[in-house]
Amino acid sequence: MAARDQPFLVHAVLAFGASAMAWEQGNPEQKNLGYYHGGKALEGMQDAISSFSRENADAILAASILLSWQANEW
Repeated sequence: MAARDQPFLVHAVLAFGASAMAWEQGNPEQKNLGYYHGGKALEGMQDAISSFSRENADAILAASILLSWQANEW
C-alpha cells in the first residue's frame, strides 16, 4: 500500500520532517508546522483505527512510529 493512499501517513512524514528541521534550525515556525501535521496525522489515524484492517495496518504502524519519534519533549 502506498503512502498516497493513506493521507494520515503523509501527514506523519511531514510532521516528522518539520520537527527534525525545527530541532536542527531552532525555527519555531517549523515546530508549529510539525504540530499541525502531527494533529492531522492523529485525526486520520483515529479514523483508520476505527476501521482497522489488513490494508491499513502497515500505515497505522508507520505513522505511530513516526509520531512517537516526534514526541520527544517530555
